[in-house]
Amino acid sequence: MCVFESCSTKKNTVVTRNYHNLNSRFNGYFNANESLNEATTTLAQNQKDDYDKILSVFQYGYDPKEFTPIIPNLDKTYKKASLVIERHSMLIKGTEYCKWIDETYMLIGRTHFYKHDYFQGLEVFEYVAGRYKKLPTKYEALLWQMRTYNELTTFSKTLEILEFLKNDKKFPKKLYEGEFSAICADFYLKQNDYDNAAEYLTKAYLLEKNKKTKIRYAFILGQLNQKLNNNEDALKYYEAVIKMNATYDMAFQAKINESRSFNPMSKEGRGVKKRLQKMAKDSKNSDFYDQLNYALAEIAEKEGDKKTMEKLLLKSIETSVKNNHQKGLSALKLGEHYFYTANYKPSQAYYDTAVANLKKDYDDYETVLERKIALTEAVKHILTVEREDSLQRIARMSEKEREKYVSKIIDDEVKAEKKRLEEAEFKAQQAANSAFTSTNNNASADNFASGSTWYFYNSAALTKGVVEFQRKWGQRKLEDNWRRSDKQAVMTAPDDTNSASDSTKTGGATADLSADEIEEKQLEQKKKDYLTNVPTTDALLDSSNKKIIESLYSLGFIYKEQLDIEQASVESFEKLLARYPDNKYQLPCYYQLYRLYKSLGDEDKANTYKNLILSKYPDSDYAEIIKNPNAISKKTSEKQKVDLLYEEAFEAYKSNNCTPCLSICNSANQLYPNNYLQAKFEYITALCTGKNGSIDEMERMLKAIAINYPKDDVMPLVNEALTQIKNNKQNIVPAVSDTTKKQTWDFNTSPDAEHYFIAAIPMDKLTKLKTAISDFNNTYFSTVTLNISDYEMNGKGLIVVKSYANKAKAKNYFEIIEQSDVFKQISAQQKNLFYISSDNFLILFKDKKLDNYIQFFEQEYSK
Repeated sequence: MCVFESCSTKKNTVVTRNYHNLNSRFNGYFNANESLNEATTTLAQNQKDDYDKILSVFQYGYDPKEFTPIIPNLDKTYKKASLVIERHSMLIKGTEYCKWIDETYMLIGRTHFYKHDYFQGLEVFEYVAGRYKKLPTKYEALLWQMRTYNELTTFSKTLEILEFLKNDKKFPKKLYEGEFSAICADFYLKQNDYDNAAEYLTKAYLLEKNKKTKIRYAFILGQLNQKLNNNEDALKYYEAVIKMNATYDMAFQAKINESRSFNPMSKEGRGVKKRLQKMAKDSKNSDFYDQLNYALAEIAEKEGDKKTMEKLLLKSIETSVKNNHQKGLSALKLGEHYFYTANYKPSQAYYDTAVANLKKDYDDYETVLERKIALTEAVKHILTVEREDSLQRIARMSEKEREKYVSKIIDDEVKAEKKRLEEAEFKAQQAANSAFTSTNNNASADNFASGSTWYFYNSAALTKGVVEFQRKWGQRKLEDNWRRSDKQAVMTAPDDTNSASDSTKTGGATADLSADEIEEKQLEQKKKDYLTNVPTTDALLDSSNKKIIESLYSLGFIYKEQLDIEQASVESFEKLLARYPDNKYQLPCYYQLYRLYKSLGDEDKANTYKNLILSKYPDSDYAEIIKNPNAISKKTSEKQKVDLLYEEAFEAYKSNNCTPCLSICNSANQLYPNNYLQAKFEYITALCTGKNGSIDEMERMLKAIAINYPKDDVMPLVNEALTQIKNNKQNIVPAVSDTTKKQTWDFNTSPDAEHYFIAAIPMDKLTKLKTAISDFNNTYFSTVTLNISDYEMNGKGLIVVKSYANKAKAKNYFEIIEQSDVFKQISAQQKNLFYISSDNFLILFKDKKLDNYIQFFEQEYSK
């Protein structure tokens, strides 16, 4: 009877209280807590820290691979904690008499938190804070609320609790001050407020007793102080990490980061450098050679030794086997070095490597990607100019000199290829010798060693065989009859088409030739290939000059708009004018140089080009902009009103409201006679007339449009309607398509994200429109920093103007430029204007689904 009496949760007696307290603490609660501790320990072990970023204060595990393994333990904790509450809670008249129930609720809340079920966890923490106001558990619940709000990035809520606890005199600091300080540090770190994060984490570090946690805090403090340029404090914390026997990875990273904090010319700096050099020779650090060489390269950069820096960065890239991100960082640094020394070709190559290897969440990834794209385009034009200059130089030679020059080029190529094959063969031989030595020394693997003597089990022998084959036969496709002479080496037959054509030319006569005769024939063919593009006629020379003009002009824009190198842009435009003074881009070159020299502060040069525009092209738009920018503004204002009327008329037509549509068209004709949309107003008027049943009148009006506006971009629609009338078809009036159906997209609407404006236009209009948009930006958005870049996608040219802080600002720019004269010479069918978030731009660039995004834009952004 006493046992049954003690099991009751409805009676508050000494026996029942002691029974339930004893069982809840040492049975359910203890096991549940142990299970949760085991889960959090496993989570900390699973979490892979990214040392390229400031470490997170807490180890919650954001990758499913990290927290999925602990879910069974979390479920066990939840079940046992739930049973404790179910069996031992003594909630009588609003008072809980079992003193372990509040702690058990906290276990359940933390279980939800570590599962990333933040809202369920928050409900539990709020319940505990409200129910147990007089117990210290209230403050524990408030601290876990702060953690949860930090993960939800609801920082305003975190700040409310932070301020409350700072001013609460009852807050038990001895119990929670260290944890509170760490949570505050996490709060500020997530917002990149490094000063406050360092201040609070310093308090947490001093109060922390757990060694592993203290080491982590010390490392983060080193990173924070390094970020704040407090190098002495950073060194102090990194030294603490090393002295506290941190894990090998963390201690290694602390030593690497130390090198970035020392002055390399100081005694300590020289000591750190020697230590890194010694580590770079230690085979146990082979997995970290790339990072060590990168750190040594940074030291060389501080010392001003650029050549050594280059060598070390190349070594870092070569030794980077497992760490692709480090390879990307090394390539990026090398690419930046070449970029700022105006070596754009190697810079582009290393930027390309950087983009391929950097993590997509790297802070400056998008900037790196943009520069890589711009450099790729720039290098394409640089190579075009170099190639055409070279060809023109060859064209100016005598036939004998030309023959000799080309022979030397081919001879150099053959020697280079021979040297490459010899080096590859030497490396293969080294690998074979190494494998042989390793096999002989491995006495415990006799069976395996004897098996590995078979050729196809020996990788070194295989490598050597490949080299030998390529030296003798060149690179051959894996196919039948590969020995036949018409299956020539890759250097003379890069694809099947060329091989077939060569065979056709010779009629298969090479089959019986000797190897020397075949080689001689190949060289003759190669000479012909080289000389094919040499501009030896006026037509070819003119074509070559046009390519140089286009490339120099495009380079000027790429340097100015995409790479922000104004001096290089000046040089490109001036080089174009110097070589081809009367080229078709003379006027826009003058204007761009006028703007560039004004930006560079060279008023004399700016005035020189200003005067050239005003004297040689007094009636041009550029002259009008220089003399009276307001005139263009007035013109655009009137145009905007015409566009607005047309939009209203078209919307009325789409809604089958012909009477108001005709009224709007008549108003436009009366207010703005002979406006630039006159043909379109008359076309809509004709369609409405046809809808009202007067087909003959509609036909008469359409024929009048064809006579009066034969070159207007509305003509394809007019001709289609006239053809339908002629063929006595019923549905002669274009139907309005239904775009209201729901569709799933690969894109997302993000109104607060950074946005770009894009114009998709024909490729042949690209250069001219870039100039027009640049002029438009200089006139109407001179106070805003805007960059222009261009790409090719699905056969169309994309002009990208970036960037605007959000959708609203991008929309404002879109509406203004859409109503301007910038695109007046391009028909509606040939252009697509839209704006796009930075995230959607990356998706678009990756998937190349331009039409898909335009549909998404028209449906989602028109809401």
